[in-house]
Amino acid sequence: MFPRIIFKSATSNSIVKLINSHLLITSILSVGHALYIGGELVKAELALITSQEYVQN
Repeated sequence: MFPRIIFKSATSNSIVKLINSHLLITSILSVGHALYIGGELVKAELALITSQEYVQN
């Protein structure tokens, strides 16, 4: 089992950079999962901009 990794940032762009710099994640992440994460990052950033709550589903 892989360790839990938590990234925290104010923008989706910086989260993408953090994920991309983490070798374990980039070596096992499928294209489909990467697209899913991208979509969730967009939702999270929109929630930040509009002062709404974001919960990953």
